Amino acid sequence: TASKKEAVDTNITIYFEVIDTGIGIAPDMQKTIFQAFSQADISHTRKYGGTGLGLTISNQLCQLMGGEIGLSSDVGKGSTFWFSSCFEVPFTPLETAASEHGILVKSALNRRELFNGVRILLAEDEYINTTLAVTLLEQEGMIVTAVENGRLAIEALETNHFDILFLDIQMPELDGYQTTRLIRELEKNSREHLTIIAMTANALEGDRERCLEVGMDDYLSKPLNREAVLATIEKRLTKTVLVVDKNRLSRTLGASVMTKNGWNVTVAENVNQTLTECRESSFDLILMDLMMPQIDGPQISKIIRRKNISGSRGTVIIGLTGLSEENPTANDYQAGVDDLIHHPLTPEKIEEKLAIFFPAG
Repeated sequence: TASKKEAVDTNITIYFEVIDTGIGIAPDMQKTIFQAFSQADISHTRKYGGTGLGLTISNQLCQLMGGEIGLSSDVGKGSTFWFSSCFEVPFTPLETAASEHGILVKSALNRRELFNGVRILLAEDEYINTTLAVTLLEQEGMIVTAVENGRLAIEALETNHFDILFLDIQMPELDGYQTTRLIRELEKNSREHLTIIAMTANALEGDRERCLEVGMDDYLSKPLNREAVLATIEKRLTKTVLVVDKNRLSRTLGASVMTKNGWNVTVAENVNQTLTECRESSFDLILMDLMMPQIDGPQISKIIRRKNISGSRGTVIIGLTGLSEENPTANDYQAGVDDLIHHPLTPEKIEEKLAIFFPAG
C-alpha cells in the first residue's frame, strides 16, 4: 500500500552488536534472559552484581523504538548481544516551497562542495580562539587567513579577495565596529559587499542589533559552536532574496523561480514583515512590489537604504510594477530601486534581470 511504501522511504533500521568474552549463557537460559529478575546463574549474583532489570528495560526500549533485541552465546566463551532500532530519515527536499510567513528556504547544495576553497579572513586577537576557528574552518576545506586586529584586516583586504570576514568585536587598535564602518565606507562607490560575521564573548542584550546597525551581516557568540558557524557560512555563501508582494500568486511565482535558480528565499506580504526581515537578515536581492498598501515600494526602499538595514547598501532592489512601460508615471516608481519588472511577472523576466545583476549566478 502507499502507506507502507512511505514508511520504507522515510525510515531506516540500524543493527547494533555488543560482544563480550564473559562466562556465556546456556541455551536453556537464553529464552528467559530478557525477563525481569532473570539471571543465567544466580550463584554469580553477588560476584557480578546487578538486579536483572537491565536487559528487561533494554528489551522494552527496543520495542518502543520499533526494533528487536536478541543474543547468541557460547558457554565459557562469551556472548553477542544485538539489537535493532528504527529511525526516521531526515527529509530535505531539493526544492522547498517558500513559506508565506518569511521562512528561509534551505539550500540543497552539498556543504562540502559549497565550502571547498572558500576564502576566509579571520580577525581575532586571542590565540586559542584563533587556533580553534582556523582548525574548524580548514577541516571543511576553506582557506583561512588569520590576523590579530582590525587594522591588519583592512590591510589584508586591500591586497586579497575574501568571501567572508569573521570579526572579533573586542580587539586592540581597531575594534570590530570601527573596522566594519571603515570597510562599508570603502564599499560605498562600488557594488561590492563583503560578508562580515561578528564574534563576541560578551553576548549582551542589544549586541546583535548594534552589530547589524554598523553594517555587519551576522552575529555569533563565543565560544563558537561548530554547527552554528557552518550553518551561518552556508547561509551567507548561498545568494539570498526577499520577495515582497501583496499578491499571493506573484509571491509564490517569484519564490519558486528564485528557488529553482538556487537562491535562499524569504517572502513578505506587507510593510511590517518587509522591514522586520531586513532588520534580521541581509539580502543580495529584494524583489519589491511597488504598489503596496500603506507605504508603497519606493518609500520602503528609501527607508531600507537610508537606515542601511543589515548592510542593505549592497542589496539590489528590483521593483515589480503593474504600470506598463509606456505609462508616463512608470519612471516615478524607479526611485530607490535599481531596475523594474513590469507585470505580468514571468520566469523569463526574472531570469533576465538575474543575468544582468548576478551574471555568475
